[in-house]
Amino acid sequence: VDLAGHTGGNRLPVFAHRPAPVQATHFGYPCTTGLATMDFRITDAFLEPPGEGDRQAVEKLVRLQDILWCYVPPASPEVRDLPVRKAGFVTFGSFNNPSKLSEPALAAWAKILKALPTARMLILTGTGRATDERVRTILAAQGIEKGRVTLLGRKSREDYVRLYWEVDLCLDPFPYTGCNTSADALWMGVPVITLAGRTAAGRQGVNLLRHLKLADLVAGNHEEYVDLAVRLARDLERLETLRSDLRDRMRRSTLTDPVRFTRQLEGAYLGMLRLAVR
Repeated sequence: VDLAGHTGGNRLPVFAHRPAPVQATHFGYPCTTGLATMDFRITDAFLEPPGEGDRQAVEKLVRLQDILWCYVPPASPEVRDLPVRKAGFVTFGSFNNPSKLSEPALAAWAKILKALPTARMLILTGTGRATDERVRTILAAQGIEKGRVTLLGRKSREDYVRLYWEVDLCLDPFPYTGCNTSADALWMGVPVITLAGRTAAGRQGVNLLRHLKLADLVAGNHEEYVDLAVRLARDLERLETLRSDLRDRMRRSTLTDPVRFTRQLEGAYLGMLRLAVR
């Protein structure tokens, strides 16, 4: 079972030589491998609804009943109070891989900030000066002053998680949406606004939010994405309710049930084996 796809350090050339009679790819890369020797790709129906996803994959898609992965909460600090109450302004955040900072997403974030003149935003850009300059240039072209957006360098795991203490609401990038990062935000009591895409990479946020019964935080287009973010940022009562409830909501969900997930994954393995030996 491959867990890397086309990401760094992958071993797809090994899979191309078919070292095993049944080969599958799972989780690490939300797209087809393109390998004729990769028999199956493990996914789920929220991430890739039957029909469209099948047409985009060379592998046969095997859909788990709930979700294709299980979130094991890291050692985390407590959830703190909503920061807007003390700061006096809403703080947005995006702590995803900097490669996901697309121009359309940055343009949407600029519209959100324009609609909320006192709002601020924290963006994790890593250590690349080129990324910082690119983000600054795009936001400046949209009329966003430098002081309203703080660009953050690489953080330790502990410092990264504590950043959520400073954030009221996270904005999911698109078209490549967040996965583990969004789960971390939700675990720390921070809701995430996401835009539903047409591919697995664009539906990771949809997957998380629907399993938490928060489909009202999923936008269908760019305009709705901006509108949802602005409306939720103005609804401090809802933000406080979500902040106090999200961690328990995740605990009660299938997202954090490793036994249930393992049973479904074992069933998928047996099903793939049966299909392969026919």
